[in-house]
Amino acid sequence: MKRFDLANLDVKWRYLIMMVICVALNEVLYLLAQAFGLPLWLDLPGTALAALALEPAAGLLVGLMNDFFIAVTSLDASAILYYAASAAVALIVGINMRREDKPLRRRILTTILYVIIATTVIASLLTLLRNGGVPADNVWEMRFYNAALAWDWSNVAACFFATFLVKVFDAFATAGIVALFYRFMPKALKNPLQLYKV
Repeated sequence: MKRFDLANLDVKWRYLIMMVICVALNEVLYLLAQAFGLPLWLDLPGTALAALALEPAAGLLVGLMNDFFIAVTSLDASAILYYAASAAVALIVGINMRREDKPLRRRILTTILYVIIATTVIASLLTLLRNGGVPADNVWEMRFYNAALAWDWSNVAACFFATFLVKVFDAFATAGIVALFYRFMPKALKNPLQLYKV
């Protein structure tokens, strides 16, 4: 009987295994965050991990599967538009973390900053388009939004503020989860062309 050897995986199998792990990671963490009412979405760690461990295109695919799942099971069909935020995360993580001209610590911090900015802008604009700026899909976003309105902020400013706060929590939680998973992930599942760069 031939023994299964993770180190000798074919590239297609390695990608398939990682993609399944990353999609499952997104879905499980998203469902846990919603079940416990956390002030974050936690729907991006798998997307970022796929972009980091494999390539940005893998992150794009994981993000698409994730947003399709969320749109079908939790929200409504228009929620698929938030794939734009997932795509931004996949590209930012997949490209910025591979830059060899910057030290690792700086790449991590700039990646977190870019993710916060990009996802805040994209999600806020989509919330304005979908719901007139009312972030009704997340309890904490709604609390932050109502607090901003109580301070006499405009609807648009309140939407951006609420989304920003949740995205800050989300980006740092995602960075920690991805760092932990990447650190303990078997090398055989990482893209061999990128191992030395991250």
